[in-house]
Amino acid sequence: MCRESDMATSSFPLPLSGGGVRITGTWANMGAPSTDSVWRKVRGLRHRPPGAASTTERRAVFGAALEQAEQLFSAAKGVGYASRPLLLFYALSQAGRAVAAASRRATNDAWQLESHGIKADLANIRNLASISVQDKGRGSFTQLAPLVGSGSLAGGVPLGKIWASIPELSSVPLTSAGMPSFPALSYVHHQTASDVPDQEMRYIIYGWLVGLPARLLRKESEEKFATFLSNYPTLAGAQEAGTVLNRTVRRSDGLSFQLSRKWVAQGKESAEELQNRLTVAYLGDDVRYAFPAFDGGKLPLHPFLAWWAVLYTLSMIARYEPSEWVKVLDIDANPD
Repeated sequence: MCRESDMATSSFPLPLSGGGVRITGTWANMGAPSTDSVWRKVRGLRHRPPGAASTTERRAVFGAALEQAEQLFSAAKGVGYASRPLLLFYALSQAGRAVAAASRRATNDAWQLESHGIKADLANIRNLASISVQDKGRGSFTQLAPLVGSGSLAGGVPLGKIWASIPELSSVPLTSAGMPSFPALSYVHHQTASDVPDQEMRYIIYGWLVGLPARLLRKESEEKFATFLSNYPTLAGAQEAGTVLNRTVRRSDGLSFQLSRKWVAQGKESAEELQNRLTVAYLGDDVRYAFPAFDGGKLPLHPFLAWWAVLYTLSMIARYEPSEWVKVLDIDANPD
């Protein structure tokens, strides 16, 4: 999952670079890649590290951190859920060190990550959705945010909201009473058009935003849609698609629906640059999402950091409250 404008043209499970790094190659025609093929591609980066990881010290950290990340992710497959969050979080943490080592945005010693940089209030573990997660203002989480173009969690944000912003998890939300969620919205491109005002071509792209909560259909109105979409900073400037798309609102699976919208490029921005500004590639070059911001932030929370927050919280419960974690995992007693 890369931010293509300043990272990679390939989509990896991790944002492996930043700040001007471009990794050639694409998986767009491979379909859904296997885990082994993904790691094979990532492992190949270590022969010729991208970006700032080409320097001696950073290269050593980049290679070692990726090696540890791969081993920890692989080891997590072999243990039960009682212990798995511990291995998964530290695997992601090591991957974060590789991201920082490769990022050209990380100057001086900023690429050397320190501490987790995040905390979770574990006072009410049995209600997972309500656990408050917050960055510490310093440490790895906060250091990585600007490197991947992400917002942070300056104020306490319920785990349930962060969970719902991850594409694979939005369809299985944590149980919570009356907690509005802002899921990752997948973007399906419909067509590109252009106009030529004052001899300067501007591109217009039309497409569907898929995954809006069905609750918004109870009172369909442009004002309500606009208010909801204001939680997605990159989608600013979204307009009604007019007659290009037949229906503004299309019902979907009963739990969510899709909404047509159009966006106009800024200045000399190309159609591709416009699409990359609006969305992030996730698990494949052709699968794109818009992600929400939390706490009134101006930048969306990158899915890499959303996973960081979720896995950190679950790992802390498993590590420091093992008996409560086992109860949380009880399928017969816990709806989550």
